[in-house]
Amino acid sequence: MIASKGFAEKMKNDFVTSNCFHPGMMNSEFLLKTKGEMKFEDFIKPFAKKILNVVTKPIDDGAKLGVHLSTSEKLEKTTGKYFDNYQIHEQPSGLNDTNFCRKIWTASEQYVNMTQEEKLP
Repeated sequence: MIASKGFAEKMKNDFVTSNCFHPGMMNSEFLLKTKGEMKFEDFIKPFAKKILNVVTKPIDDGAKLGVHLSTSEKLEKTTGKYFDNYQIHEQPSGLNDTNFCRKIWTASEQYVNMTQEEKLP
């Protein structure tokens, strides 16, 4: 969210939009993978798969939101927002703290060893 909002701010004069979204809980093998002594799949996986089929979305449905945000003419000027289930949702209050977000952005640039030429103005 911080990166998306940072890109939205830094690119606002370049006709580039940046939003983030939560696709919802997807029905994927990722939810069933565990590490440790007890192997999840040996004991509960058959039951968990049945439950996940009821309470999660197919992976394709999650991908549709990203495609919608990228291609919708209605949203072509919408930037710096957080979407959940095709609706704009309020972002955590920490994202309104520009000093905090700037520090995270700067730390990220340093972490990946960005050169001055690679940094956005």
